[in-house]
Amino acid sequence: MALGKKGQAGLEYVAIIALALVVLVPLAFFAVQRAQVNSNLAQADIAVSKIATAIEVVRAQGPGATIYLEYYLPGDASNLTIGGREVLLTMAGQSGQGQAVYRVASANLTPNSLPFVQGVYVLEVKHQASGNVSVALSTSPAASEATPRLVDYPPAYSQNTTGSPDAGSPVLFSLYWADDNGMSSFVFSFDNGNGTLYNDSARQLSGVGNWSNVTKTTNATVGSTLRWKVYANDSAGNWTASSTYSLVTATETTPPAVFLYNPQNGNSTRNTFISFNYTGIDAASQLKNSTLYGNFSGWWAANNSNASNVLNGSWHVINVSSLAENYFVWNVRVCDAYGNCGFNSTTNFTLRVDRTAPFPPTLLFPYDGSSGNRTPVFAWTDVSDPSTPVSFELQVDQSSSFATPYDLNKNVTTTSYTVQSAEQLANNKQFYWRVRAIDAAGNAGGWSFSWQYET
Repeated sequence: MALGKKGQAGLEYVAIIALALVVLVPLAFFAVQRAQVNSNLAQADIAVSKIATAIEVVRAQGPGATIYLEYYLPGDASNLTIGGREVLLTMAGQSGQGQAVYRVASANLTPNSLPFVQGVYVLEVKHQASGNVSVALSTSPAASEATPRLVDYPPAYSQNTTGSPDAGSPVLFSLYWADDNGMSSFVFSFDNGNGTLYNDSARQLSGVGNWSNVTKTTNATVGSTLRWKVYANDSAGNWTASSTYSLVTATETTPPAVFLYNPQNGNSTRNTFISFNYTGIDAASQLKNSTLYGNFSGWWAANNSNASNVLNGSWHVINVSSLAENYFVWNVRVCDAYGNCGFNSTTNFTLRVDRTAPFPPTLLFPYDGSSGNRTPVFAWTDVSDPSTPVSFELQVDQSSSFATPYDLNKNVTTTSYTVQSAEQLANNKQFYWRVRAIDAAGNAGGWSFSWQYET
């Protein structure tokens, strides 16, 4: 009997172990499979990044530049294409759903499809005479070598860009840098017309492609020859010195840009004291003065000036008082220290000073003394006024004197109003209603005659 119990216990133990294996083995398999998928995606990202880096390097070095690149393509890849400006590797994924690993290049790429079977490949990345960069399987002896062919090149530069060489003005000096390992820093060297290049302190420069941007205020003497160059190094410590570039300072000829703000274009007002707001922006940041122009006296002329220095990009105000009722056109002229002057180039702004109220509208329906439901439609005629748009104020009240609080008081932009169910009039009551017009300048006209309406 004792032996029977031991045997039963043994069978139960075996059953428990078997059940555990049934549950744990699939979980373990799933975990290993998931880890493999994550590893493949990481390796795919490395492969695409290597190809994109090689593209950036040859693009910066110019036509004819070539790199041989060895890379490893992991399992699960289902497509590898080059085209447009994109390197795209599609992975099958754990459940068969495609996952894209890609990089966007700064060069136009010759379309090509590359092998996507797992393995090690050598590519030829070349900057073609057409300007495109081609990426293809290498057919040179380098394809049989077992070591990577992406050489640790020093940084390459291109796209020298310099701002307008106005004397005594801030000028932006830009140079684009690319490197296979990634940029580290750069030193800007500048000769501001004295014959000697002086080095700035080193500045950080990151990424496999980036701009070295430096702004310097140029010599104020027109005709001065300025020189500049840039030294840059990559994360591996390789240095490159750019060519020495030069420019000759000239007199600035670009007028300031002028932006008008208030009163807004087409505005109407009943005020006779007006504040005209504007901003002037100059490339040399050397604004001098500004003048308000308008037809305030009946013809187009200068009206009022801000003779003090106008701050570049700041909000300024010129006030005009005692304007008569009329339709006005205005603009602001801003001048810089070089004598260049400019108005707002988009359009002259208009302003109407209007202190005359609109006439009362005529009521249309419900007719005076009529009766109806508790949500009637009140309607009236439109009015003509130079300051548009015109709005209307509708009052409905049980008192003929329209004592507050009103039963209904609405401001609308149309010539009718339908009483809503939430504000319906009281039942079995007599009401009075009237309307007045208010123009865009804020002038409120007189009230119409009041009519009676019964619910």
